[in-house]
Amino acid sequence: MTAGKPKAGGHHCFKCFCDGHWSRDCPFFRMRITCKFQYPCAKCRVDFKSGVDYIVKSNYGVEKNEWAHHKCALETLVDLDLVPPEVLNIDHQWS
Repeated sequence: MTAGKPKAGGHHCFKCFCDGHWSRDCPFFRMRITCKFQYPCAKCRVDFKSGVDYIVKSNYGVEKNEWAHHKCALETLVDLDLVPPEVLNIDHQWS
């Protein structure tokens, strides 16, 4: 399964930044929240910054079913060829 072409603006999923579905139907991420706790990322093992970092629960990769930085989880999807690498170039609020 691959996602549609990413869009910098307009209508797209705010979890994976690709078109073709809304965020509630995202096949890659179940949740995306602003972190409210200090805990290490499942992928990079760096602690989340409470109130600053966007974190997700992914359906793929090392971080499957675990909390990870949004950017780390997107990098995994790119590595697995599930989303195009352009999603990493969209101006995100990674913090």
